[in-house]
Amino acid sequence: MNEGQRFASAYSWAFVRRTTFDLTAGTTEYAAPDDFQTAQRVALDDAILYEQTLQGLDRDQSAWIRQAGKPLYYYVRTATNTVIGFNPVATIDSTGTITLDYFSVVLLMANSEDTPFNNVIEFRPFHDTLAKFAAYRILITMGQSQLAEIYAKEYASDVKRMQEVWSVKPNYRPSAIADQGRR
Repeated sequence: MNEGQRFASAYSWAFVRRTTFDLTAGTTEYAAPDDFQTAQRVALDDAILYEQTLQGLDRDQSAWIRQAGKPLYYYVRTATNTVIGFNPVATIDSTGTITLDYFSVVLLMANSEDTPFNNVIEFRPFHDTLAKFAAYRILITMGQSQLAEIYAKEYASDVKRMQEVWSVKPNYRPSAIADQGRR
């Protein structure tokens, strides 16, 4: 079940979280959240920062790591621990609050009370997607590849639909709108 969730979050890009943190003068890199997959949007005091690759920064300026000023770019370094870095590095006059919207991995389900897909309301209709994934895996191990393929296609279709649900109306929940006395 957890493997099915991990694949769904990796392929659908449907799980988005937000965190904020303050920049510290002279600090270039910060630890990414534990459930971080990749950045969706990064802003410094509401000004959008643009993504750069490490290769792009190296190509543009050989001393970029020491360049100080108001950060204009961010980069993600994936190593043993994923970090998000900023360029130029903030000075005392250019610190501020980073708002990081990022695609997250789903939480592992450890017991029977846990709810699939981080209990996101929009994805409750997709809980049976995990049963399809489990059926696919079981049928593969039993050598029933034709039947397994049917479940794999159903699973893939559900994951695609999850992404569509998220991208078409990510904040649309009619049941959450108060009546406010209008008829």
